[in-house]
Amino acid sequence: MPAIRRILGHVSIEIAKASRKCHRNPKKHKICRGEACLVVRDGNGNGKNYCSDCAPAILELAQADLDDIKARLSH
Repeated sequence: MPAIRRILGHVSIEIAKASRKCHRNPKKHKICRGEACLVVRDGNGNGKNYCSDCAPAILELAQADLDDIKARLSH
């Protein structure tokens, strides 16, 4: 049986090796060195970083999208 394809390969958690800005709120949120952050890469490999305060809302929206897709496939 073929392996199941992973479709969320462009989303990952990284530990910042240097300070980064949070792309959702760059003026107020900062990602410090050593902190975990959500990274979402586009088709060119460029990444946008999101701090631990902003990441849950992004992941909740992604989960809602996945739930909707699953529901639409089951009908």
